[in-house]
Amino acid sequence: MPFRFRHAPALHRCLGMSRAIKRRICRVQRQFLLATLVFLLVSACSGNRLNTASQNGTASPTVQSATSACRTIKHVMGETCVPAIPERIVTLDYFALENVLALGMKPVGTVLNQDLTEERADLRERLTEVENLGSVDQPNLEKILALKPDLILGIKTTREKIYPQLSQIAPTVLSDFDSSADWKEILKLHAEALGKTETAKQVMDDYYSRLEKFKAQMGDRLSQTEVSVVRITPQGLILYMKDIFIGTILEDAELPRPPAQDKDSWSEEISKERIRDADGDVIFLWSNEVGDQEQEIQTALAKLKADPLWSQLNAVKQGKVFEVPRYWIGSSILAANAVIDDLFKYLVEKKSSE
Repeated sequence: MPFRFRHAPALHRCLGMSRAIKRRICRVQRQFLLATLVFLLVSACSGNRLNTASQNGTASPTVQSATSACRTIKHVMGETCVPAIPERIVTLDYFALENVLALGMKPVGTVLNQDLTEERADLRERLTEVENLGSVDQPNLEKILALKPDLILGIKTTREKIYPQLSQIAPTVLSDFDSSADWKEILKLHAEALGKTETAKQVMDDYYSRLEKFKAQMGDRLSQTEVSVVRITPQGLILYMKDIFIGTILEDAELPRPPAQDKDSWSEEISKERIRDADGDVIFLWSNEVGDQEQEIQTALAKLKADPLWSQLNAVKQGKVFEVPRYWIGSSILAANAVIDDLFKYLVEKKSSE
């Protein structure tokens, strides 16, 4: 049920001030009241859970002994007892969101930035009737509480600070995160928490089977096709290395990388003088063409294509530069399969049609 607020008496003190100052003070006071209410609601929920835990002889609501009704899941924050079959799942990052969908389930709520849904029609269709819990940067605790979830999934990097509040609302499992190259381990953890281990195994078997088919169709060209992955920004170019989501897929596909990108690191911004480091037999070029920077990126892309140094690159001269969507720097098995679709499209099917 949506919460309604009445103006507190303190708000009337705004009278007599300038309109601009009055608005600022009133806004701060309303935000304070909202934050206080959320704190009280979470605290009340915490009290109920702690009382239940105390009656059961457990020290914490998230560290319990496994029973027939729940399973103990080890994760980066410790151990959490989750329902045997979670039904009301909240996801607080794209790893969790896409993994839940890939495993045949649907969250009741998720954080979601508008730019992703604008770009990913496949996600838009799957997210009908899913509550938007705010942006990835600022999940709304009040909305999460109102959904009465029985499992919350997220990443330690972004949710560690609010883990105590989250774990009082519902059993919460956070995954460790060093880089997006960890996507397979995160899928495994989510599958365990969801009781979908066998489904995850089948999903990954299908992933490797598709790559085997790709390698077979590439034949001798596989080892002779150096793949460069480059991002364009208003500031310049960024090279993507091996220790990142797309790097793991290209490695699984046994596609070689240019020397400047054959490194166990994330990414590296390069100057115009190092533009040759972006070359390869094929270049996959992506950008974040949404939001406020869209026009800036379009301008940067036009300048890049007009640059004589860019036009001298082997892949450019051979017409082997392909602009790809943002899921190339993705986070899940759904994005990984979309990348494989593109590998077939640009390296197998396009070659066959030439």
